[in-house]
Amino acid sequence: MEGELLSLSAAFCWALGASIYKRSLSNVSPLTLNLFRSSSAAMFIFLMLLPSQSLSHMPELPLSLAGLICLTSLVTWGLGDTLYFLGLKLIGVGRTVPMAYSYPLFVLPISILLLGEPLTIQIVIGTICVVTGVWAMTGEAREEIRSLRDSKLGVMASLGAAACWAFGTTCFKMVLAYLDPVFLSFLRLVFLIPFLGIMSLTSSRNRLCIKQLSKLDIGLMALGGVIAIGVGDTIYLVGLNMTQANIAAPLGSTTPLFSTALALILLKERLSSKTVAAALIITLGVVLLNIRTWPTAL
Repeated sequence: MEGELLSLSAAFCWALGASIYKRSLSNVSPLTLNLFRSSSAAMFIFLMLLPSQSLSHMPELPLSLAGLICLTSLVTWGLGDTLYFLGLKLIGVGRTVPMAYSYPLFVLPISILLLGEPLTIQIVIGTICVVTGVWAMTGEAREEIRSLRDSKLGVMASLGAAACWAFGTTCFKMVLAYLDPVFLSFLRLVFLIPFLGIMSLTSSRNRLCIKQLSKLDIGLMALGGVIAIGVGDTIYLVGLNMTQANIAAPLGSTTPLFSTALALILLKERLSSKTVAAALIITLGVVLLNIRTWPTAL
């Protein structure tokens, strides 16, 4: 039960982070945001690890394991989160988050193939709910943002983020058999931040963006990074280590309920009844994916 509660807590942290990111995205690019929030999160986790002496084990890390962590980090948080921020900027929190957090749909086939997790009746029903909700949310985005040239790009970016996160959930579930979750949370940032830094410095637009950052922009990015990555991602990895991937992923995907409420309260976004209904359908799907009372395997 502790793993499930940690996954739900992570979902709230991610939803709160999304609302903070949306405010800062009005002034910064997705790549710049990813760099600054990852850096602040790395410092936060570093301070957590310092008393435990866990950092002394870094030189002992096998090369093959380090390579897997590096690849997974770049795909999941380098590409996936950048796509997520792009979706937030183009179509808003209330639409991006439900689509991006439909990633349990992608986790299912990957976890069955790589982790040998069973396929049950409620998993099929839950998957259908998630697909239905995603399509409803996609249609809503196209209807309400039809005048924007980038609306389709926002939808594609959100779904691309979901695929990247599903890949990361499955791979990190395997890595957790060898590493402590908090240490893994820090290690992935060690691999990710240099990549983000190089990408930012090679872009003249991002260099200019960084020079023009205000103290408020930096503060929002740092705060969002500590909440969503420093706390949210870390406790999600701890929860993932304590339960199955096809349980942790759906519980993490309850983020749409939290984000919808936060978007209404904090960002004053206008969400239609169709958007809210789609978020509820997705959440119903991920709840069904977590039920273990129907043990019949297909």
